[in-house]
Amino acid sequence: NKLINTDKKKKKKCIFINDLKNLEVSIPSIPLQEKVSKYFVRYGFYAVVLVFTGGVCVGICSLFHFSLLTNTILNIIVCCIVPNVVFLLCFSRLAEFQYFKNLALSLVKRVLMR
Repeated sequence: NKLINTDKKKKKKCIFINDLKNLEVSIPSIPLQEKVSKYFVRYGFYAVVLVFTGGVCVGICSLFHFSLLTNTILNIIVCCIVPNVVFLLCFSRLAEFQYFKNLALSLVKRVLMR
């Protein structure tokens, strides 16, 4: 009985793998509005800002040498404030940032008006 179950499992795996081999994936083409190199530069900048922010957070958090609870609370505070300030300084002029800022403000106004 165990051999029959094992054989069935192997057959199912083989069928599944063969189905994956024959699977065709079609990706819709999205027209780019700018050169591809501009997108890579933009995302490279995002990555640099993210790594810099992480380094700043780790650097500041390594300065704390208190009890476990105090260190944890200070680390949470630093890791909540520092990235948001850095992102605000770096991205506040972008159109995407302005769009989401206005969207968030309108949602807050709706909640407060109730």
